Amino acid sequence: MPGNLPATLVQYNLYANASNTGLLGVVNCTLTNIARKLDTFRSAGYGGDTELPQPTLFQAMRMGVKFTRFYTDSLPLLAPKGLQLSLRAADLSIATASNGLVITADRISLMAYPLNFNLGTAEPGQQMGSAFECSVRYIAIYSNGINLLTIDQAGLVDQVDGIDYGAAVRAAI
Repeated sequence: MPGNLPATLVQYNLYANASNTGLLGVVNCTLTNIARKLDTFRSAGYGGDTELPQPTLFQAMRMGVKFTRFYTDSLPLLAPKGLQLSLRAADLSIATASNGLVITADRISLMAYPLNFNLGTAEPGQQMGSAFECSVRYIAIYSNGINLLTIDQAGLVDQVDGIDYGAAVRAAI
């Protein structure tokens, strides 16, 4: 079996911008669900209905972030303006040829808008459980610097594994 077997997410950090500054704290994230808008094709002489994915059109995307406690550095997430967020991760894999362990640098870049911020519960000796939710309009996923996915709703970019399915749409309009 060639290549690497994915094992586990070792660690990650959430930053308030694309560079490694603006660390927002210790978090757990629920990443967005990426669901395309669909159209149902039906026609005379066609034996049924087929749902067709629409290039560059996506359902609303949301991301949730849970903080272990309320961080004052996370206050900018409350501002009613566009946000740039970056998740930087270290993933562990098993190199099947050498039986070695390999760390991969992964990054998820997001442009988003704040929806809500729950300050959590203040209880002595307990995590506060503060939570933040945002609406995502741009997401790009990189592994070791290689772009795997870019969705930019405003720019009509729909790039998966190096192929931009939005290029024909942008050229047509």
